Amino acid sequence: MSTIKTKVIVISDTHGKCFPHGETLTQQVDVVIHCGDLTQHSKLDEFRQTLSLLRSFNAPLKIAIAGNHDFSLDPVAFPAKLVEAYKIDPALENDQELVTKEFGTPGEARKLLDDAAQDGVVFLDEGNHYFTLDNGAALNIYASPYTPFTEPWGFTYNPESHHAFDIDPEVDIVITHGPPRGIMDITADRRRIGCPQLFAAVARARPKMHCFGHVHGGWGAKLASWRPEISEHPSHFADIDNGKSRFIANLARLCGSDFETAGERARKNEIARSEARGCFEVSCEEIKLDSSRAAEAAGGQAAVEESTLFVNAALESGGELRHLPWLIEIDLPRRSASRNHKVAGEKPDSKRKRSPSVSSAKENVESGSVDGHTQGKRGWWT
Repeated sequence: MSTIKTKVIVISDTHGKCFPHGETLTQQVDVVIHCGDLTQHSKLDEFRQTLSLLRSFNAPLKIAIAGNHDFSLDPVAFPAKLVEAYKIDPALENDQELVTKEFGTPGEARKLLDDAAQDGVVFLDEGNHYFTLDNGAALNIYASPYTPFTEPWGFTYNPESHHAFDIDPEVDIVITHGPPRGIMDITADRRRIGCPQLFAAVARARPKMHCFGHVHGGWGAKLASWRPEISEHPSHFADIDNGKSRFIANLARLCGSDFETAGERARKNEIARSEARGCFEVSCEEIKLDSSRAAEAAGGQAAVEESTLFVNAALESGGELRHLPWLIEIDLPRRSASRNHKVAGEKPDSKRKRSPSVSSAKENVESGSVDGHTQGKRGWWT
C-alpha cells in the first residue's frame, strides 16, 4: 500500500505552563499530539494557557486528551474534588463565586476545548478516531485518558479492577495519558506504575506508535520489537524481544558518561543538535535502516520484525517544561475516503495492514517519577 511520510510532534504533561522565554517550535508538521495533564490544578486559566501553547504549533491538526490532573473535564471526578476541597477548607463552600471563577461550572472547561476546534485543536474522548490529514494520509487513532489510581483524580480506575482498552486492530497511533506496564513507567521510588491491561491491549494491536506521559522521569523513546506470537496474558517480559529492541533516548542516556569515546562524542553532538532544534527527532524509517545494517554487519540477516515506537513525552520537570518535545516521522497509508474526522467508535472505511518496522540493539536503563519532578537536566532553551 502507498504510504506518506508524516511528521508528528508529541508532548505531554505541560501542566498549564508555556515554554520558557516564549520559545516555540517553528517546524511545520502534520500533527501535534498532547497526551494529557493539560493543567496542574484544572483551572480555566491553565486550560487557556495550554490552548495558547497548542495554537502556537505550525500544524493544521492539534490533538489533545485529558490526564488525571484535568479533573474538571471528568463529570464524576469534578464534584468529588470539590467536596474534598470543601472538607479541607470549609470556607470555600461559602465562596462559590471564587470557585466558579477558578474552575468554571461543570462543562465549562470542556467547552473551551471544543471551541478551539476552529483553530485546528481537537479534544478526544476515549475511543477510536479516524482522521484524513492535509498531507493526504489516513490516520487511525485510539485515545484514552484513564490511568490506574486509588486517589480521587480525573479519569482514573482502581488498579485492582478491570478497564477495557478497546483498541481497533488497524490502529496507527495509540494515545494514552499513562504508560503501559513495563514501558518507561518507573517512578522515583523504583515502582512500576504502568497498566498491565493497557500493555496487553497494545501488544495485541501492535500500533506504529504508542505515546503517553504521566511518569515525568520516564521521558524517552523505545522501538520495541514484538515476538512473533503474543502470549495469552501479554507482558513486557514475555512479548517484547529486548535483544532486538532499541532505546532511542531517555534521561539516563542524556546524562551520558565521563569517558570520551566516539559514541559519547556522537551522543553529545546529537543532544546539542536536538537542543538547537528544540525537539528530539526520530525517523522510524532511518531506525529501520540502521537496524538492518547492524544485523548485516553482525553477520546475520536483516529480518523484518513487527515493532511499536513507544514515546514518553512528559515535558515538565522541576516546575518547568525542561524535557524536549518529540518530532516523529512515520509512514501512514494514503487516504482513500472523505476528509472528515469520524467520531469515536467508527471504523476506517477500508482495512489495511501495517508496515512492520525493524529494530535491534540492547535495552537501556529506565528511571523516573510520576507527575513529579526530576532535577539536573538542562532545558533546550538554556
